Amino acid sequence: MHITNQDRLTEQEISTVAAILAKLEPGFLPFDIFDQIARLTVSSIVELVPLRINDGKVEVLLTKRDADDIHWPSMLHTAGTVVRATDQEGDMKSAFDRVINDELGSVKINGEPQYVMSTFRRSARGMENSRIFFIDVIGQPTIGEFYPVDNLPATVVDTQLEFIQAAAELFRNK
Repeated sequence: MHITNQDRLTEQEISTVAAILAKLEPGFLPFDIFDQIARLTVSSIVELVPLRINDGKVEVLLTKRDADDIHWPSMLHTAGTVVRATDQEGDMKSAFDRVINDELGSVKINGEPQYVMSTFRRSARGMENSRIFFIDVIGQPTIGEFYPVDNLPATVVDTQLEFIQAAAELFRNK
């Protein structure tokens, strides 16, 4: 018989955790709770790959994670968000708006986000089921820095490299 950690928890411990979780409102979670839930479940993620053409080359807008980030300290990454229970039903508009306005400082874009691919992978945070989109960035954003997709820095989060390249290929051919 396989014994799991849950088999070692008492009924009282399980009841206590459930009672605490029941007090939380759907939507944004305190980080420590989010991090543990992400470790235990599959997170639904929306990634936006911000792209532009500069001197004939495709560039991606990357932002730097905080130095104290527990999973990817000081790493460069594309913008993304976990889909929340409070997001608008039927499409990803709420998630897109959150990324564009909060993570990218209300960057100006040309058109709507374009679907690239879906991935199901393990990240440092846990299992993620991600939908990847690209956006066409206009002008100079106030957050992040552009990098040529053909010469990305070694400090890019490694689980994002494949979908950055896939997004860039679709963007080139649009």
